[in-house]
Amino acid sequence: MKKSYTTPLKRMNFRTEGKMKSSGALEAAQNDHRLHKADGHFYLESQTVSMNNNKFKTMWSVDSIYDFEPFEKKNYYTEIPLGQSQLVIYDGLSEYMTKIGVAKVFNYRAKWLEIWQ
Repeated sequence: MKKSYTTPLKRMNFRTEGKMKSSGALEAAQNDHRLHKADGHFYLESQTVSMNNNKFKTMWSVDSIYDFEPFEKKNYYTEIPLGQSQLVIYDGLSEYMTKIGVAKVFNYRAKWLEIWQ
């Protein structure tokens, strides 16, 4: 019996590798400092086509909206280092700022191409 290609995704360490949601969205790793201030929930799409000489071309893309979590949903926060202390800002504050017109939700898109054997 063949294993599903998604089986390893179920064993991902949420803190270091992220999590594949049942909806197909990849939730970025919470301990990845490079992604900490980025949108951590997005759909990564790919399309692979066969080329000549046993090569393949994969076209990757992300097309999403950068929005903020309300206070009621989860207790997400950002820590900003201030000398020996940390300033904690809850994500709900950012969502509230969109309601009063100080911040804006925005769309973003990324596309890239990979050729491999």
